[in-house]
Amino acid sequence: MTGILDQHASAKVAPTVRFDIGESGTVRLAAHCEIRDGAHVEVYDDGVVSVGPRAVIGVNNWIQGNGDVSIGDDAILGPGVVLTSTHHQMDLAMPVQQQPLSKRPIHIGRDVWIGANATIAAGVRVADHAVIGANSFVNRDVDEAVIVAGNPARPVGRRTVMPTRKTLLFAVAVGITDRPERWHAVARFFAIMGNTLREAGIDSWHVCHPAAAKSLRRVHRDRRILREDHADFGELLDRIHPDAVFIWNGASDGDHITRQLVDERDIPCRFGELGWFPQSTTLHFDTEGTNARSSIRHLDLGSIHIDPRLEDWITAWQAKQETPPPDRTGYVFVPLQDERDLNITLASPYATMDAFVSTLAARHPSETFIVRPHPHLPAPALTPRPNVEVRSDGTIHSWIAHADAVVGINSTVLLESLAWGKPTHAVGTGLATDLDVLYEAENADQLTIHRSVDAARTDRTNRLLSELIFVRQTYRKDLHYLDRLRRTYGIADLLERITGDNSRNTKVLATGAS
Repeated sequence: MTGILDQHASAKVAPTVRFDIGESGTVRLAAHCEIRDGAHVEVYDDGVVSVGPRAVIGVNNWIQGNGDVSIGDDAILGPGVVLTSTHHQMDLAMPVQQQPLSKRPIHIGRDVWIGANATIAAGVRVADHAVIGANSFVNRDVDEAVIVAGNPARPVGRRTVMPTRKTLLFAVAVGITDRPERWHAVARFFAIMGNTLREAGIDSWHVCHPAAAKSLRRVHRDRRILREDHADFGELLDRIHPDAVFIWNGASDGDHITRQLVDERDIPCRFGELGWFPQSTTLHFDTEGTNARSSIRHLDLGSIHIDPRLEDWITAWQAKQETPPPDRTGYVFVPLQDERDLNITLASPYATMDAFVSTLAARHPSETFIVRPHPHLPAPALTPRPNVEVRSDGTIHSWIAHADAVVGINSTVLLESLAWGKPTHAVGTGLATDLDVLYEAENADQLTIHRSVDAARTDRTNRLLSELIFVRQTYRKDLHYLDRLRRTYGIADLLERITGDNSRNTKVLATGAS
């Protein structure tokens, strides 16, 4: 590389990008543009390649810039795209490889999307906002906002502004004072949803606590409002009047203020929370709330059909868990909670794990309790008891799978205990309360420990698990796909109501472009 590479400090260039710049060649990279892995930029003979602000050059692109190539602001070139501003002459008097090269400049406009493996020939001008379909060969100019596809590429449509757009508002940690930074993952979930739903003609606003806002980089600045509290939140609702508001969990004092302001304006709410099987990759949405406030608590289990896939699903799920037998038998397993969790502070009869375990141990002195701390509270202050043993070794599923029974404060772990078929006991209020699948008591003083589950309770449990696994929860990766969001419980009915005819699927030609 002997020519000029004029790279803005904020431009991102992957380590595997190759620049071949001749003595008289020039490459200019503007602010915040990006060149991804495997791209090759070649320019000699006084050629100039310029990449505009925020433009993205995709994986394994080849840009031959001897005849000049300019790429506009915010353009996206998908993987495998070729831009060649030279071509060989073809006189039969000599082999093609010995023919001189003709140069013709390529211009890619602003906000252009070029799909995977497309080729742009020398001399082509692609106007602003155009879209080039994947695998296309473009050998003639493309007009503004026109969609082309094929070999050779021909117009197949136009980009247009949807005549009517609906609006959603996502509220994240507004008014939260206890570690609001924990909500950064939630902000990311909602940002992904908002970006996906644009394809259905839905705009989204994000009102987020500043401490949780680092995941909102791809949200348009005009739709990203950072607020620690509810200052002017009501005025914002009046100004944009969203078709629905999404709140995560909904149990905190800050969430109650959000919901009150939303309810006063008769705007529908949807509540999000992590899922159950497994919690690390799933989430769910509800029309009433989450955990103790969830609509799941009001299910008529008798009207729910058991999905025929359930038995195989449970067998496969159990096989995935690491369940080497522990060094103990004949015990009751007690999974502890994080005392700072909203489930404990709002819906538990015990403020501390010590109070819970001490009451349980005193009530059942002849039982052996294996207690496992929560990973977010690994060293709870527990009063020593002769029939209580604290264990952090092994996996939680190995302790559940080999326990005689499980006792806990209503939590996701108790749902997993149900999936293991264990007699599962609960104090406090959760989403399975009053469904007669758990052995419940208001507090540990009133709890009777069972070591078997009758057939009727097993049937109800299977109906609940079927509803949770196959109906209520969705995978996090589904947030990226509009067709999957349209089938997601708690979102599908909302989209059908607010989008009407705009809910029909549209064909995306430039697949793989980002």
